[in-house]
Amino acid sequence: MPIVHIDPEVEMVSASTYWVYSQSGNAVPEELKKRIFMSWVQAGWVREEEGQMEFDFREIKFRAWDGSKLICVVYPKSNYKFEVDWDGKFKLHTFHERQEITDEHGETWKQPIWETVENAVIMQFTGLYDKNGKEIYEGDVGEEDGVFYQVIWVDSGAMYGAKVIKTDFVLTRQLTFPLQQYIIEGTKVCNFEIIGNIYENPELLEVGK
Repeated sequence: MPIVHIDPEVEMVSASTYWVYSQSGNAVPEELKKRIFMSWVQAGWVREEEGQMEFDFREIKFRAWDGSKLICVVYPKSNYKFEVDWDGKFKLHTFHERQEITDEHGETWKQPIWETVENAVIMQFTGLYDKNGKEIYEGDVGEEDGVFYQVIWVDSGAMYGAKVIKTDFVLTRQLTFPLQQYIIEGTKVCNFEIIGNIYENPELLEVGK
């Protein structure tokens, strides 16, 4: 992806709008802007240069757990899409039927009737990959040398973290470390392997108990 120079005091909103809301056209909630921006900083894709911030944008995408299955493929390849809801949060939407629409030129087509999937758990792509090139999302479980980590979002630090769920070193068990410290220098690759996620593989949360 290209690197562009952006004045953070002036153009941060338009940058977020273009990359995150290009499909919806909605205003960008402050909480979401902060979360995206801090994830860029954490991953090392934002740095200051001559009074400006240099950005190497990551792809913004999501997956969801609807209570029974993991949803990664979106419309038009499936009946699902991620969109900002009235409360300013990304939510999973789906359709089961289409409504017939006729425009002013008399042309008719069928438009999906979208509904929010209540209680779906939304997980964002961290922009990072495991050592095998697999995309890392919130909720994933990684393993390296017998240590298991759960990838989480840490609100207090506005960053992605790796929560230790299994280790022989008792003092670090259940502690969370910045995901950034697991990145191989000069890359977007973490030094562990993703072996599952907490929704499809809940047994992985039991390994440290």
